[in-house]
Amino acid sequence: MALTVIVFSFFISFQLQAQESEDFSIHGVLCGDKFELLDYKELYDVDTSYKFDLTGSSVNDFLDSYLDRIKDFAPFRAVLYQDWRNQIDSKIKFVTNVNFGELRDQINFVQWNNCEIKILAKAQNPRSEGKSFYIDEDLWNKLSAKAKAGVYFNYFLNVEHIFYSDNDHTEFTRYFNALVASNVFITLNKSKDYFPLYELLDFKYV
Repeated sequence: MALTVIVFSFFISFQLQAQESEDFSIHGVLCGDKFELLDYKELYDVDTSYKFDLTGSSVNDFLDSYLDRIKDFAPFRAVLYQDWRNQIDSKIKFVTNVNFGELRDQINFVQWNNCEIKILAKAQNPRSEGKSFYIDEDLWNKLSAKAKAGVYFNYFLNVEHIFYSDNDHTEFTRYFNALVASNVFITLNKSKDYFPLYELLDFKYV
């Protein structure tokens, strides 16, 4: 299995190098002083049958829960994401007073009560040397530990979804991010429910 993971990791790395440099954004919803990850708000506020269900009290605890769940869904990717997790600190730069530009993702979320969608982070192709994942420090500090873990998992999903699979929006990965963290994910049927999700995420190698 270790050799397979190494080959898979090399293949992803090779494909990343073949793509032209692009970027993607991670979003949050600011309502007064409360700031939440858009991924969670899109799913949990729209359909209340979905509830956040990961266990832990710290960012690392929640990330452990994420990776434990993804092992069953995509075991090789779980190992790859763990490797990226070990390296992510070298890619992050916290910034303040930086304009990340206009919203250009596919977002169907209905805003209400003067809530505003904000760009929380901007990720560039990680194959480049140095920093490639920029996070608005002021907004980051407003997030809960579980939402911060969700930001990292969003990043792992979209490195492949945007840079490797060459998609142009994060709508499906935002949904999947919240789904994995929810009470519904553990009830999914492997033979019936997993394959449509592979297609949704454009996972070419399962």
